[in-house]
Amino acid sequence: MNKDTEHEYLLRMSTGDTRAFESLFLAWQPRLVCFLEGFVKDEEAARDMAQDIFYTIWEQREKFAEVQSFGAYLFRMARNTIYNYHDHRQVRGRFETAAARRTAPGSNETEETIFAEELEALIGLAVSRMPPQRGLIYRLSREKNLSSEEIAQMLRINKRTVENHLSLALNDIRKVVKICLIFFYF
Repeated sequence: MNKDTEHEYLLRMSTGDTRAFESLFLAWQPRLVCFLEGFVKDEEAARDMAQDIFYTIWEQREKFAEVQSFGAYLFRMARNTIYNYHDHRQVRGRFETAAARRTAPGSNETEETIFAEELEALIGLAVSRMPPQRGLIYRLSREKNLSSEEIAQMLRINKRTVENHLSLALNDIRKVVKICLIFFYF
């Protein structure tokens, strides 16, 4: 598909044209699945991820009128999806390891320890689902103990932007903690 045709499809899709979206989907989906599968090593997961990406594109179709390179945009979305996938697998692995320890014979973990481990896993999952920059800023702040100013210098962004991301990240985590507390105490 040449750039002019692609741009025309993007403009038409941004106004709700499903045929234009279908054309973009048919042109790009096989390459996207192949790309994703190369990183996740699971064809079914790659197909699901590609489906989610195209669903997001359709949901946010209005902003695609300004996109100059659909391929670059699509593969940036794929990269972020891959990061989230691996972060989620890592959190799930820690959660499963903790669960196996709790159920192992001779385990004497207290209820509070179990709750703390599960909460930590849920917070990790919440962080993995954050937008990439927000998650990175949160991890740099909490895991590396960097100040907002140090993070701003490292990422070459405004200190206020770092503080805004941290505030949003903490709001996301508070929601997770509230839900966890509801289940733990009720």
